[in-house]
Amino acid sequence: MRLFQDYMQLRKAFPHAGEGEAILVTMADIAELLYCTQRNAKLILNKMIDHGWITFVSGRGRGHASALTFLVGNEELLLQEAKALAEAGEVESAFRLLKENAESGYVKERFVEWFSRYFGYRTEAGEHSAQEVLKLPLYRTINTIDPADVFFSFDGHLIKQVFSTLVETDEEGGEVKPNIAHHWKRNAEATEWTFYLRKGIQFHHGRELTAEDVQYSLCRLQKPESQQRWLVKEIASIEVLSRYAIRIRLNRPNYLFLLYLSFPPASIVPQDLYEKPEHLHALPVGCGPFRIVERKAGRCALEAFDAYFLGRPYVDRVEIIVVPEIDAAYRMETESNLLVVKTGEADIGSLADWQEGRELCGCSMMSVNLRKDGVLRDIRLRKAIFHLINREQMIRELGEQRLYPASQFRFQEKYEQVAPAWQEAAGRAWLQEAAYDGEPILLYTFARHEPDARWLKSFLEPYGINLEVHIVAWSDLLREDIKEQADLLLFEAVLSEGIIRLVEYYQSANSLIFTQLSESLALFVDEKIQRLLAEPSAAGREAQLASIEHKLDETCSLIYLTYKAVNAVSHPSLQGVKVNQRGWVDFKDVWFDPAP
Repeated sequence: MRLFQDYMQLRKAFPHAGEGEAILVTMADIAELLYCTQRNAKLILNKMIDHGWITFVSGRGRGHASALTFLVGNEELLLQEAKALAEAGEVESAFRLLKENAESGYVKERFVEWFSRYFGYRTEAGEHSAQEVLKLPLYRTINTIDPADVFFSFDGHLIKQVFSTLVETDEEGGEVKPNIAHHWKRNAEATEWTFYLRKGIQFHHGRELTAEDVQYSLCRLQKPESQQRWLVKEIASIEVLSRYAIRIRLNRPNYLFLLYLSFPPASIVPQDLYEKPEHLHALPVGCGPFRIVERKAGRCALEAFDAYFLGRPYVDRVEIIVVPEIDAAYRMETESNLLVVKTGEADIGSLADWQEGRELCGCSMMSVNLRKDGVLRDIRLRKAIFHLINREQMIRELGEQRLYPASQFRFQEKYEQVAPAWQEAAGRAWLQEAAYDGEPILLYTFARHEPDARWLKSFLEPYGINLEVHIVAWSDLLREDIKEQADLLLFEAVLSEGIIRLVEYYQSANSLIFTQLSESLALFVDEKIQRLLAEPSAAGREAQLASIEHKLDETCSLIYLTYKAVNAVSHPSLQGVKVNQRGWVDFKDVWFDPAP
């Protein structure tokens, strides 16, 4: 990158010099242009010569002019540098480079065309044989790949590719099935659970998984710094019975404990690595279908783990390239064997003859900060905002991924036939009763939801409601100071994972719902969750959930917006593409059909 900048500096100093045309210049002039000593200037020129960018013939004697010839055009070199940055996962730097240096739109068009073809399936030379590689664009950041810290949906999906849990849930029927544990049993009260582990399961670094790793992983979640302590807070003891058997005793009944242990934060990690402080900065190690071989801000590379205990993945390597949201709109080429998961960040559009699968995944909403002494303490203002929002108009104007208006937490079957009508008159009446005089209402969200936030601000402004929109990074929305400052937090609750996701929203220290409730509401929710876990029947558990949702609706603690979907768009040559409960595609199931 620095050598490229030096080359561009020289080109700008001699704007009329064409390729192949020698110009006379002294070494002192070049050193001055590059802000360095003559000795360093010679080193820089030699590197440019090695790259084939220039020729340089030194003049005889000190101070005599030398012949400098540029061999590569500005735009061609700029394109090469932008491609190199993108391939290294520095996509944002590539687009910034083009913006700052491109003299016309032509070079950016060429880069965008190349960039769109960069993704998809291809065969590349490997160390010993050809590798099938799938390159995927990701329009969001990867916040963490540590199970103890995971909260956001894609992070959880990535953890599922790298780690494994004791048990799994079947996405079709919701039944619990064996995973690391091949068998389990519990007592009648659901307070004592015994698990029997498969033998021979290998971690990515080559050691066998044992009951001590299970014990360590669950105890690790109990540490004060873990954001997922709610999963294990009722564990009284964990007893290693043998190398492949473990018994867990709970303080209270939990008939959903198997679901708890299937959740990504409960993934099993190798004790010998994760107990060392230095591993915090190392690559993650699990026993899942893929191992991570590269991780930096804009790129994450996964390779198939040959020894995966449930069968090796079909694809050899998956490369995830983070595309900054400001650069998300690029052309997709039908010639590429592409897979894109459409979550709303990029305007991808539809492609004829391509496969498209859809999964209704979540509900966009605003949680109200009832711990803050602000204008939204007035329930009349909360109800006014809830009723004034025209959700159908929001869907029409903002479009894709927003399916139906939302007036309750969970989506009901055939809900589109009874979608809530806009209640402007009720909203105006509540607003007139409220003690509100246009004070700023601080709305915090991240870039993915910025269009919704800006729309809400514009739509509510004529009613005299003053939303002040603040856009922060994904991870910043979890910061305590941000949650304390905000009057409203705008986000999407992923609900397709079923009851365990709901419990997380009601219990996790990371939750953008639970942490905003008043103390009395939080105590109410805690009590209901304890009753839910102690309830052996599904109908009884549903009744407890319904009572929580009714209370949140009654207090207008959540302002629902729209139900949203995730689409997976793929070339017909890619098989096994199916959107999972987390709104993504399990990489291990994807394979290539050369004759679709």
